[in-house]
Amino acid sequence: RYRWAGAAPPKTKTKFGKMSYSRADYDMTGWKIRSVIRVFYQIIAAVWLSFGLWQSQAMAQLRIDITEGQVAPTPIAIAEFTGPDGNVTEVGRQLTQIISDDLESSGLFRPVDSAAFIDPPKAPSIKPNFANWSPLGVKGLLVGSAYIDDAGMLQVEFVLWDVVIQRNITAGGGNADQSGLRRLAHQIADFVYEEFTGDSGYFDTQVVYVAESGTQSRRLKRLAIMDQDGHNHRYLTSGLDL
Repeated sequence: RYRWAGAAPPKTKTKFGKMSYSRADYDMTGWKIRSVIRVFYQIIAAVWLSFGLWQSQAMAQLRIDITEGQVAPTPIAIAEFTGPDGNVTEVGRQLTQIISDDLESSGLFRPVDSAAFIDPPKAPSIKPNFANWSPLGVKGLLVGSAYIDDAGMLQVEFVLWDVVIQRNITAGGGNADQSGLRRLAHQIADFVYEEFTGDSGYFDTQVVYVAESGTQSRRLKRLAIMDQDGHNHRYLTSGLDL
């Protein structure tokens, strides 16, 4: 440190009116400058320390809780199934409605209203014009045929198109007794579900449960079975065994 000893050193004015300093004055000035610099660095260090503490507290208080994921339903177009003449059939309309209900009930698909369709293919063998489907934002297009043949059997054929890559990704067909219409529809819905999700479909499944009826004092319990959508309900037992 620099300290004054005795009387302060003389200061003189130059012809320019400025003060000139002795060596002792210079040394004292240097000490002041170093002191100011030292204080400046201390302030900077304190600021950085405070910032570091604040950042640590902020990071310590940051908490993200992920409780569930949200998956947007996949838009899909399901054209009403047609007959050999290219016109929509009654069984084709029923089949299409069941498939649409199955997929929508899963929460993973959003069937687009058929009123928005432009020139849907009149047979599964016809390649769709994808320019008519891309504006709808759909990812998939299901086209098919369904009709009752001369022997009274239900004939069904379908093709599932990927609108994004513009190619068919699965196809199938079969026949059944007319009473098997709902099950054929569930099976086709399973095909669509599996292609887009990678998981096994569950629409062609049934639920077994105990049905109760009667008064509180005389309850009747029967084993019952139904399709997963609530249809085709029937009792398996009379209730005498439960």
